[in-house]
Amino acid sequence: ITANGTVATSLSGLQVLFDGVAAPLIHAEPSRITLAVPFEVAGKQKTQVTISNGGVPGASLAVQVIGVNPGAFTMTAAAGQAACLNQDGTINGPQNPAAAGFVVPLFLTGLGSTIPQSADGKLTNPSIPPLSSNVLAYAGGQSAQVSYAGDAPDLIEGAIQVNFALPSGAGTGMVPVFVAVGNVVSSQGGVWIWVK
Repeated sequence: ITANGTVATSLSGLQVLFDGVAAPLIHAEPSRITLAVPFEVAGKQKTQVTISNGGVPGASLAVQVIGVNPGAFTMTAAAGQAACLNQDGTINGPQNPAAAGFVVPLFLTGLGSTIPQSADGKLTNPSIPPLSSNVLAYAGGQSAQVSYAGDAPDLIEGAIQVNFALPSGAGTGMVPVFVAVGNVVSSQGGVWIWVK
């Protein structure tokens, strides 16, 4: 975190640039870089991505820009158990399942821009802007009532929290969950939460 309270755009001399705009960097290792795509790419069809190390830029790569492409965070960074909390703030899991009717927060990214537009690398605060698109949630194939969809408090802007009530017909055990935006594009399959 920088002195002005934003996520740094350089780690040990490494930068990732989108059309020349440095992305906030969350994690970097030789085989993987985790970052937040700058909000400046919103509305573009393509962006040029360049990795710079020690001020020396590498080759640029043209990458398609998609306005909305939701992805649920999981406990393993692959398909599996969702990174999800129970209504009481405990971590959802097989030994600590949620119950029907409970409101659970699911964490995602790629749900589009907020109104007003968020700032690159900024950590969210209590005045959280809502998403600019219609967000729906499903558990066990059942529609779930969404009570909040927007920036996740105290995380980097672009990390989204969707709170929804578990419908009574969702089932028990490993219950598949996904979020849809505008009923057009949805988060990946193979993600579940534990329900009792």
